[in-house]
Amino acid sequence: LGQLRDAIVTSDPLKTREEVTAYLMTGCGVRDPDELAAREVSNSKINIRPFIRALSKCLLTKSASSATAEQVAATAAAARGGGGGGGGGGGGGGGGGDGGGGGGGG
Repeated sequence: LGQLRDAIVTSDPLKTREEVTAYLMTGCGVRDPDELAAREVSNSKINIRPFIRALSKCLLTKSASSATAEQVAATAAAARGGGGGGGGGGGGGGGGGDGGGGGGGG
């Protein structure tokens, strides 16, 4: 569990400890934060496949403040169902979760 916590924090360092704990609880199917803490302290091992399956049911997104302005704009345009306006150069957008596509570069 400690390695999973580290992986989530590394991928999005602006996630709060509470948000990361919520993801771990969801993945482990645990409803009590004290139970999760006990599992972490005991260095409990988990089966990663069911963890990912359970976690994939909730949307794992980057915090808005850790995304670039271009990524936020592309995500907002996609959510509205419209295409994004033309922009300057730039890299392509990141991949979307749950089968969603990423935004394109300008």
